[in-house]
Amino acid sequence: MSRDPFGVAAWPWQRRGARVLPVVHGRLETARAVRAHLDALRPEAVVVEVPSALARPFLDAVARLPAISALRIGVPGSDPRWLLVEPTDGVVEAARWALEHDARVVCADLFDPDYPDHAEPLPDPAAIPEIGLAAWTRAILEARGPDEAGARDLRRETAIARAIDRERAAGRTTVAVVGLAHVPGVLEARAEAGVVPLPPARPPRDVAVLAVDTDCLVEILAEPPFVADAWERARDACESGGSRIPDPLGRPALFYELVRRAAERVEARGGSPPKLAERRVLHRFATRLALLRGRLCPDLYELVVAARGAVDDAFAKELVEVAGAWPHAAEDATAVRLSAADLGRDARLVRLRPRIDRLSGRRGLRQALARLGEMLEDRPSGICSHLPEDVVVEDLGARVRALGGRRAARGGARSVPFVASLLDGLDARETLRRWLVDGRPWVREERAVRAAVGAVVVIWDEDAGEPPRFPWCQVWHGEHVYESDMAFYATDPAAGVLAPGIHQAEYGGFLMIWPPWRLGDVWHDPAYAIARDRAERLIVAGLDYARAPLVALVAPRPPRAGLRALARRLGRRIVHVPLGTLPPDLLRRVRRFHVLADKRLRPIAAHLIDPP
Repeated sequence: MSRDPFGVAAWPWQRRGARVLPVVHGRLETARAVRAHLDALRPEAVVVEVPSALARPFLDAVARLPAISALRIGVPGSDPRWLLVEPTDGVVEAARWALEHDARVVCADLFDPDYPDHAEPLPDPAAIPEIGLAAWTRAILEARGPDEAGARDLRRETAIARAIDRERAAGRTTVAVVGLAHVPGVLEARAEAGVVPLPPARPPRDVAVLAVDTDCLVEILAEPPFVADAWERARDACESGGSRIPDPLGRPALFYELVRRAAERVEARGGSPPKLAERRVLHRFATRLALLRGRLCPDLYELVVAARGAVDDAFAKELVEVAGAWPHAAEDATAVRLSAADLGRDARLVRLRPRIDRLSGRRGLRQALARLGEMLEDRPSGICSHLPEDVVVEDLGARVRALGGRRAARGGARSVPFVASLLDGLDARETLRRWLVDGRPWVREERAVRAAVGAVVVIWDEDAGEPPRFPWCQVWHGEHVYESDMAFYATDPAAGVLAPGIHQAEYGGFLMIWPPWRLGDVWHDPAYAIARDRAERLIVAGLDYARAPLVALVAPRPPRAGLRALARRLGRRIVHVPLGTLPPDLLRRVRRFHVLADKRLRPIAAHLIDPP
């Protein structure tokens, strides 16, 4: 990183001794640069690229920060225009600094409601802390070359240049903050020359400063609210005694922190946070998506897409909620909800499951939810599962039974010296191992081992620590002959309330046996005291209740020797299936489940819970 990344010591673009600072509207890096120059120079006047006709409402909105506001600008004969006052915009930061330090704020631009939007591609501003603002700006201006400014740009840039000249003529130290594209025009504008006349602009009318609903900030802000909040906290640290803005504000560091906060939120709600390997894949995926679009660092959209691909939709949703949280909201009943289209900005759509706001537009369902309390008090039938999730669990059990049977069959193979037949093929490994001693080729003989799997144990987390992360231990019996009995330990469903009587939890591990209606209370059976933890208790119970000789164990590591010896004494065999051999998406869909307080909630739960 450059020692002077923002060019404070020597700034090349000046007009009559006033520094002209370029900004990319809404981007954090240029707001940081503006703040660094203002803190170093302490100017008496700050000229900003804001229409003079909007000066009073704009400064009122700036004074409201960190509560975010928008200017609703009425235009005769046209739809209203909106001007969003964002804390990470360099122009807003300049005006805000001036108000906080009793400097003069000059809104020097012209009001032109018909000015066309420009979507000029620029290098990623995330490079500014590394190469410096001056080098970044110079590279862009040289690449653009001299271009003929339109009549509208000439009028605006001349107005800003005249304001700078007036402040300098009055003897005030001045800093001007304008959009990057206007820097050459402001520097070269001749204050005494006329410009191409245009029809007089329609003056704004009915300009109102309105609070913005915080729920829409994640869509409309140029930077995610999480990034804007980090900027607010950095400003507060500076104002409370620091000499400069501290630097935990590098974009990669902010997004690493965002993913970490989302993982902590998942864990606090009783879920399982993404593993370190998944987070590495997430960041690598997001970075490569950004590189495909010609940028160095990913934005929120790319992080969410990467989170959905590397982890799952639920974690992507948590990421959106953490990124969109804005703790500085002011209570205002008149707050408006804006969209990207209202501001003339592009938006990209990501569909996540479970979807957000699933109850919108479902009046009958909302009324049913309102009556849930009365329903649960009237003859409760006891807790039950969510039927679509039962089907997925049974499918997993059938898959593991088949996989365990195949693995057991492969265990019946043996290697013998070649005599007269190749049998089932040459055993190259055994031949090489014995070649120096034996000198004979060895062949493989497959012996059919026919054995059925009588129980399936799936372990995600042995949870041997204290306090346990999966404290809820239950035994469920099948509701019909095609459903297995099940014992499991899971997170506390009380921490995952989805609706009254509908809770979400995650398995730490479970046992499934067939046929149903036989499983006792394995959690308090003294015969299973040999088990060291709850995961081993499920394995011992599986050995006890299985009616077939095989017990399939899906777990990160194989069982200890003591459990294998117990299985041999009982005439059983534990077939270990490494957890990583099953599809991660399938395991993730099975692991998250829902508990209903009453069977009558099942029709409502079908609308609230996405299919697994």
